[in-house]
Amino acid sequence: MGIRPEDVALTTGGGPGALPARVYIQEPLGSDLFLTLEVAGQHLKARVSPDVAVDVGEALQTTFNERRLHLFDAEGEALTA
Repeated sequence: MGIRPEDVALTTGGGPGALPARVYIQEPLGSDLFLTLEVAGQHLKARVSPDVAVDVGEALQTTFNERRLHLFDAEGEALTA
């Protein structure tokens, strides 16, 4: 699975398709805050506003823009819909 950090969203209310996540690393970069999230034992990046107030270790929910999700087979070849 591949997804760009800007296509990962944080939510506190859960909802359809929301997955539990934990903040692993914060990287403040001026106009952006990049978060490394642990989701189902895997790490992924989220690009959020620097105004988002989260702490390392904090539990939250994350969702994805499903239209921007890329799937790959075991050899790394892109799967088409």
